[in-house]
Amino acid sequence: MDKLQLYLDVVPLPLLLIGGFVAMMLFLIVPAERRMHLIFILLPSWLALSKCPDLGSIQALTKITSGMLFLLLGLAALLRPAARRRIPMIAWVYIMASGWLFLCILGVSELVDTMVIEFQWVMLVLASIAIVSTLTDLEDVEKIFWALGLGIIIALAIPLSAIVLSPGTAFIAGMNRFAPWGSPSNLIGLLFVIGAPMLLYMVMSTTINTFKPILIVLLILCIGMAILTGSRMTAFSMIVSLGLIALPLVKRPGLLLAGGAVGAIVLPLVLSVNEDAAARLGDLSSSGRLGIWQEYLMTSLKRPLGLFGKSGVSVQQDAAIGMHPHSSWIEMLYIGGWPYLIMLLTVAIVGLKSTWLVWKNRYIYGDESRQFLIHVIAALIASFYFQSLFNQALYHPTFTMSFIAVLLTILIIAMAQEVPQQRMLYEEWLLEEEWEDEDSWEDSENPASS
Repeated sequence: MDKLQLYLDVVPLPLLLIGGFVAMMLFLIVPAERRMHLIFILLPSWLALSKCPDLGSIQALTKITSGMLFLLLGLAALLRPAARRRIPMIAWVYIMASGWLFLCILGVSELVDTMVIEFQWVMLVLASIAIVSTLTDLEDVEKIFWALGLGIIIALAIPLSAIVLSPGTAFIAGMNRFAPWGSPSNLIGLLFVIGAPMLLYMVMSTTINTFKPILIVLLILCIGMAILTGSRMTAFSMIVSLGLIALPLVKRPGLLLAGGAVGAIVLPLVLSVNEDAAARLGDLSSSGRLGIWQEYLMTSLKRPLGLFGKSGVSVQQDAAIGMHPHSSWIEMLYIGGWPYLIMLLTVAIVGLKSTWLVWKNRYIYGDESRQFLIHVIAALIASFYFQSLFNQALYHPTFTMSFIAVLLTILIIAMAQEVPQQRMLYEEWLLEEEWEDEDSWEDSENPASS
C-alpha cells in the first residue's frame, strides 16, 4: 500500500478538505504584507513534525499537507504588495529538470508516492521563484531570515520535548542515536543543519542585548542535539556553516568568549544524555559511501537515462546494489540519469559562482549589517551544497533546508546579475559623499557661512 493511502486512512480526505478550506480562510484574513512571514514561521515546525511517526495523526496530517505550505507561500508572494525583481532564466531549469524526472519515474514501483513528492518539489520551486521576485531589497531578506529564525526556535521544541517527555525512546535501541519521536537521526539532523546557522545569525545581528543570552543557549542546545544524532554529515555541514558565519567574530572577541563560556556549561549537559552517539562522529569506517557511489556510477554508464523506460524498479535504490545512493548527485544519476544531473548541476555551478561574485562585492550593498547578511547567505549556500555531496535531502521537498537552498540559490543568481547596476549606484553614492564633504569643508572655511 502506498504511504499516501496510509496517511489518508489516518486523516480522512473530507477532514483534509475542511482543514484546507479553514486554512484558506485564515490565509485571506491575514494582511497581505504579513502572510508570507507568518508561513515562514510555521514552516520549520510543520516539516519537522512530518518526520516524527511516533506522533501518529499529527505526523500524518503534517506529512500529507506539507505541500500546501509551499502553495500558500507562492500565493502569499504573488499577492504581496511589493515591487518586483526580474527572475533569472536559469531558475526555470529546475522546472525543466522536474519535467524530465516525471518521465523517468512513470514505471517505478512507488509511483503514487513519488508523483506526490515531485509535485511538491515543483510547488517548492515555484514558491521560491515567486518569493524571490518580491525580494527587491536586502531588508526584505532580513525579515524573512528573522521569521525563519523564529520558526526554527519553535521547531526546536519538538526534539527537546522528546528528551524531556520520552527520554527512554528518544534514542535508537542498540545504536544510541538521537531519534526524537521516531524521526530518523539523519533526517531530524537536517533541522539542526539549518537551525544552528540561523541562530548564530540572530545572535550576531540582534540589537537587543537581553535577547542574546537566550539565543546563545538555544544555539548550544541545537548543536548538542545535532551531535547526539550521531550523523557525521549533519555535524560536518554544521561546522562548515558555523565556521564561515563566525569569521567576523574575530573582530568581536567579547561575544565569542561569552558564547564559549555558555557552551562550556550547556554543551556537556546535553552530550551527557548519551555519550555513544557523540563518539560515533569520530568513526568514519562505517560509512562505505565511496564504494556505493562507484557502483551507482558504473550503473549510470550502462543506463545513462536513469529510470526512463524502466518498469517495476524502486525509486529509492538499485536492487542490485542494495543501498540508497547517499548523495543527491548520485541519486540524480540513478533516477534521472545524466540529463537530470547536468541540468541541476548547471544551476548549482551558476549558483556557486554567483555566490562568490556577490560575496566578493558585498561592500557595494551598504552598511555592515547588510554585508554580514550577504556573508551569511554565502555561508549557508556553501554548507547546503557540501551537505548534498553526502546526503540526498537537498533536492527533496520535505525539508526546510531544501526550500531555503533553492530560495537562496535563485536569489543569489538574481543578485549577481544586478552587480554591475549595484556597483554603479555605489560609485554614484561615493561621488555624492565626496561632494558633500567638500561642500561642508568650504562652508566651514567661508566666514559668510557663519
